Amino acid sequence: MSETPTEHFEHAEHAEHAALLGDPFLTKVSITIAILAVIAATVGSLETLETAAAMGDKNVAVLVQNRATDNWNFYQAKSIKKHLYTVGAANGGLMAESFKKQADMARRRKNFSPKVRHWNIKPKKS
Repeated sequence: MSETPTEHFEHAEHAEHAALLGDPFLTKVSITIAILAVIAATVGSLETLETAAAMGDKNVAVLVQNRATDNWNFYQAKSIKKHLYTVGAANGGLMAESFKKQADMARRRKNFSPKVRHWNIKPKKS
């Protein structure tokens, strides 16, 4: 089904005749195609905006997870330090009295909450 080099001219001529005839079907098809093109462009733009918002929310989630990890690590470090002072005080030696004081101070502190800088990171509400 090969086309001749001038066949596209024939199609253009038929389209010109149809336009001159004022065919309502051709007008409806043209308008429908234009409307569908506008809708496709609008949906494409909305998709781009939603993708950017999702990436931003993902970054916020990573920052919040890192903050939670930092808080847990701080708590674990405090707990390990307390237990090391307790072990050092129990083993005796030159620093046993100092270790005992440190272990008692750590036991009295009930709040092991970390003093980590808090960021105002909140997920964007849709």
